[in-house]
Amino acid sequence: MERFVQFAAHILHRSALTLNPEWFLRQDESLTRVASPATCANIILGVTAATAIGIKSDSLQVFAVGLLWAVSVAALFYVATAGTRSCRRVVGASKTVVAGRDMLDALAILVLLGAATVSAYAVYTAIQNSSLTPLLNCTTVVIALLLSLCLLLHPSLIGIEISPLASAGEEALSVALLLMKCLARQAGMLCGSLSVLGALALGRATWTVLASRSSSEMLIGRIELLAGVTLVLYGLLLPVILYLAYICLALFADLARAVLKQLPENQ
Repeated sequence: MERFVQFAAHILHRSALTLNPEWFLRQDESLTRVASPATCANIILGVTAATAIGIKSDSLQVFAVGLLWAVSVAALFYVATAGTRSCRRVVGASKTVVAGRDMLDALAILVLLGAATVSAYAVYTAIQNSSLTPLLNCTTVVIALLLSLCLLLHPSLIGIEISPLASAGEEALSVALLLMKCLARQAGMLCGSLSVLGALALGRATWTVLASRSSSEMLIGRIELLAGVTLVLYGLLLPVILYLAYICLALFADLARAVLKQLPENQ
């Protein structure tokens, strides 16, 4: 097993060289920036689908839903942008320390194994079903796992410092915050990825609605439309959800840290 441990260490070393901080920052910029054109596409596709459904069903209410969709998505994009900036700020501002890299490397191996497993499952399912849908469904998960791997290999990106002087209590708080920090730091990238996937889903649903010739085909188009709408809304709300979850956990950690600092004085 010692050879396996050495092999795993070599894999982590090569991964750290490939998934370096510069790579992470490039992905951060590109995936976050793509949310803007994807959101514009989502607005247009949503309005187009609502218009087609309104004409085919002779309903003015559906037109109103299309207009509401456009206004809501535009407003939520502003909210997502603010949430992304807030996540970056709070993750960078909150510094935590760990005593060594052992646990970070162990988590990195688990994340790497998870990414490989999800990728293999997606490819296998896509071949079995002769469909690209499983690949699209797993894309965001694999992206998040690879980005999390990069953050674990380079913890300074999320404000985690390695110090032999860190106490067990401080390390426990850092490990508790680790997963939430990884997710919060990826808020903008996850928003962009989900927005793109939502645009693809909305594009397919809009085409189904436009090409429908029967009530059953229209029903299929509406179901696909609902799936696309869910992806888009979830992607735009995710940065705020991650921000709120992180600051709540960080508040608890700060309170616990204050208690730990007072313990020696009371002994």
